[in-house]
Parts: sequence; C-alpha cells; structure tokens
Amino acid sequence: MSKEILLVVESVSHEKGVSEDIIFEALELALATATKKRYAEEVELRVAIDKTSGEYDTFRYWDVIPDDEEMEFPGAQLTVTEAKEKDPLLDAGGRYEIPVESVEFGRIAAQTAKQVIVQKVREAERAQVVDVYRSRVGELVNGQVKKVTREAVIVDLGNNAEAILPREVWIPRETFRIGDRLRALLEEVRPEARGPQLALTRTSTDVLIELFKIEVPEIADDIATIFDQIQNGYGFVLVRGFPLDRYTEEELGLIYWGIGTHMGTGVSQSVMGDRLGHVMDFSADNPNARAYRNKQTLSMHTDLSEIVSLLSLSTAKSGGLSQFSSLITIHNEIVENNPEYLEPLYRGFPYYRAGEEGPDEEPVTPWNVPVFSYQEGLISGRLVRAFLENGLEILGREKTELEAAALDYVDEVANRPDVRLEFLIQPGEAFFQNNYVVLHGRTEFEDDVDAGIRRHLLRLWLDVPNGRPAPKEMNIFEGAGIARHEGKTPTGEGDAYKALVKGKPVLEPVS
Repeated sequence: MSKEILLVVESVSHEKGVSEDIIFEALELALATATKKRYAEEVELRVAIDKTSGEYDTFRYWDVIPDDEEMEFPGAQLTVTEAKEKDPLLDAGGRYEIPVESVEFGRIAAQTAKQVIVQKVREAERAQVVDVYRSRVGELVNGQVKKVTREAVIVDLGNNAEAILPREVWIPRETFRIGDRLRALLEEVRPEARGPQLALTRTSTDVLIELFKIEVPEIADDIATIFDQIQNGYGFVLVRGFPLDRYTEEELGLIYWGIGTHMGTGVSQSVMGDRLGHVMDFSADNPNARAYRNKQTLSMHTDLSEIVSLLSLSTAKSGGLSQFSSLITIHNEIVENNPEYLEPLYRGFPYYRAGEEGPDEEPVTPWNVPVFSYQEGLISGRLVRAFLENGLEILGREKTELEAAALDYVDEVANRPDVRLEFLIQPGEAFFQNNYVVLHGRTEFEDDVDAGIRRHLLRLWLDVPNGRPAPKEMNIFEGAGIARHEGKTPTGEGDAYKALVKGKPVLEPVS
C-alpha cells in the first residue's frame, strides 16, 4: 500500500495544484480517523507517513495534565502522577505515546482520506487566495457577479477567488444582476473559515480616487507636486480637468475628497459637521446663511484650516469671481513701506468665534490671533477681519490708531490690482490654497434658478499634521475645524459671517 499512497499524493497534488505536504497531512489525518474506529472510547492518535517510501506508523498518545485538574478525556489524558509511572521525565504539558497497530490503506481508509483531502485542498486553495490578495488590499479588482442576495453580492474574481460586496457599501440606487461585470475596492482580507474571505466596497473614498488615477494616470504624481507647491511654493494651485461629464455629483465628491485626503485630513466646516461643503446660495431660505451659503461679496480673508480648496461644478448667471492675494507680498510691502505696522500685526487680536465655539470654549479667543508670524524662516498669516472686529467690540476694546492703520493697510494692499488675482473658476477646475499664505474673496453673484443656472462649488478644509510652522494661536478653535453641535444649524449664528460679507461688525448677544 505504500506505493498507492505515494501515487495518491502525486496525482492529487498535481490535479489540485497544492503542495504534497498538504496531501500527506490529509492522509495522516484520514488514517488516524479510520484507526479510531477500532476503539470504544475516545482516544487520540497520530499517523506518521514516510514521504520517501510511503510506509507509515500509528501512535496513540495521552496529554499530561496537573493532578488537581479535572480530567475531561480519560482516554486521551494522564495526570502527572500517572504519567511519571510510565516515564519519570514527563510533566504537565507533556505527552506520552505508544506505537499501535496501523490500519491498512484500504477502502474505508481511502474513503475517509478522500473526504479529508477534499477539505484540506479547499483550505489550501483558500489560503492561496488569501496569500495572493493580501498584498492587494486597497486596490481595485474586477470580477463577475456570481450571486445576488438581499444582503450582498458574491463576486467571482477568477482562479477560485470569491469576494463579497455587502449591500451597505453599494453606491446608492445601483443594482446588480448575475453575470454583470463590476469593479470595486478590495477593502479587507478576512480570516473566516467559510464563505468569501475577500471583502469589497464601492463607497470608500479610495474607490473613486483609484478610478480617477485610471482616468487621469498622471494625477498620482501630480498630487505630490500640487501639495509641494501649496506648502513650499506660491501657496496656490489651480487644477483643471475634473471629468464632470463621466461621474455623478456624489462620485465627483468622493473623487475630490479622496484627492484631498492625500494632502491632509478633512475637517468640519460648520456646526453641522459637514466635511465636504456645498458652496451655493441658500440666502432665500436662510437670510443668515454662512458666507459660503449666500451670494454676497466676500471680503479678503483666510479660512480656518491650513488648506482650503474649491471645486467648481457650475457657474452663476453672472458674477462670482474668485479673488486671491499673497499674504507674503502684503507682509513684504509692510516691511518696505510701513514697518511700524508689524508690531501690532504680530501681536494680533482676539477673535470672535461666531457662535461656533465648542462646549468648553469662550465666545472670544482668550488669546490674540496674530495676523503675521515668523517661524523657522517662514512667514505665515491669518486674517478674518470680521471676527477680529467683533472680538474687540465684545470685549469693549477700541483699536489704537496704529492698529487701525495697520489693518487698513493690509486691506488696501490686498485689493491692489497688481496684487490681487481675480478670475472665474470654470466647471471642472479646482483651486487649492494654503490659508497661511493666501487671502481669498469673492464678488457678488446672481443665479437664475428657473433656468437651472446656479453657482455650485464643493469645498474642503484640510488639516495638515506637521504642516507649515505657524503658532497654535492662529487657530481660533481649540481643535482642527469647527466642532459639531448636535441638533444645531448655522441659522442665526452667522452674524460674524454677515459682517464678513457686508464689511462691518454685527454683534450677537453674549452671556
């Protein structure tokens, strides 16, 4: 029978594409299982096959347990005292074994072996799948829909690999039929013994960024270039070519978000907790709408994150030009022409938090927010004049003549035609700017809602760990972004933003 065993091992290994070691292991288990049928009690056996000759030996063994431990399997366990009677060297945790008669590799053993081999082969195939796909987590994979249930789609990836796409990670409103081809992101390789071990997703932000890399391959390298220019160059980059015609608004939002996450962490932009803002005019429904949700002129300012970005989906009927000025240019103008303004601007001013402070935060910053700072050889700036003006007035503090003159000079330089850049961001274009380096604003615009002409941009605020070396006092909130207020909307809390729009402070009552 020794030759028969070797033939079985060789043929099954070749047919199933698994190693001979796995087949030998299966045969040893099968022979042990067949041998157990000779015993009336529950015993433990092992079989050792010589992989060269095919000959095999069988051994019965007992595990050694402490004397005070309850014996669960009398036929397969010995106490320490019992074991030492057989071998003085044995102790708890050891094993005592003796050779026993082996069964022949006959019909019964062969049938058992077949069952065990099939199971082992399946396990081996699954292990091979895991090994192949473990390194592909985070990549897009292609497959064909094999089965559709209420809970999930089973996807055939080929080469005996199956994956599961749970319903909760489908794109809204999409459906699947057996035979459909689909592309999804390999999210996880799971260790389950049964069922598909490969978990897919269609809603992860990485899905569409990967799709976008396929559509525009150079974007992977460009992201690094864009980020370097934002952080170490002019602080401003305009990106063209977002494929608006190939994706839905939701898909574009995911692509945009995915690109942003390669540069920083998306943070909340309002008390609603929105991390992907929709810049549109909602003032007809809410007269107190935040600045990015109305149509009025926005004075030059910085946002409250390190990086801000806007992606244009559509333009207004008229107006809505974006404006940009370099804080570094403004700083250099001050150094050259009015250096006496630097002291109050470096000292800074308290900022009103516009009703969006966290539960443990004061309505006005307990510290001064500097307009300019100098750290590690770099100039950084922060200016939202409406917040500044409101903060001073709430505290009952007047600006000095020097402070007022310094702030007015910043505004004057920022709006000079030779300093301020002004243009209309076209659909499919997005700008990325460093808020420590660039001021931005907007001209008033007018939509034609009845004709379906409406200005619509997506906005990101990105926090950059270990970004530009700016003092923590430039953050008007304790953490990155604006804290979410459960059950609260910006309605009635946007007076400082109205000031930003109209150019004069409008105070809210402060207890």
